[in-house]
Amino acid sequence: MPGATDPAAEDLRAFERRLSEMVASEKPSKCRGGLLMGAIATCTAVGSCHLLEDVRESQSLVFRALASQGAFVISMTSLVLLLIFGFKRISRKDMPILRNTRSILGTFRMQCDNDGHLILNPTSD
Repeated sequence: MPGATDPAAEDLRAFERRLSEMVASEKPSKCRGGLLMGAIATCTAVGSCHLLEDVRESQSLVFRALASQGAFVISMTSLVLLLIFGFKRISRKDMPILRNTRSILGTFRMQCDNDGHLILNPTSD
């Protein structure tokens, strides 16, 4: 039949589309992460300028000036924690759905990439 399609191929295409949708919905937004990092860096920079002004004007200890600059302390702590725990490593973490799907697809001689697209492995006949 000229217009007939293979039902198994249609099922695989539908599975691939659904898997791609699920992966896309669970991926962390790079834009959101960049905005978060930018906001924290900006707050830290502005807070450090205010801290330096306080230290120059009052001639007091740095610790007393830090006590009066709560926003700077919080933003600096957040920035350091993001750098210590690896902001990029957290956002690139392998998703559980991909890990589980890859283990199941291995029995059918298939794989999937990080976007959820199926890859057929060549047969070893």
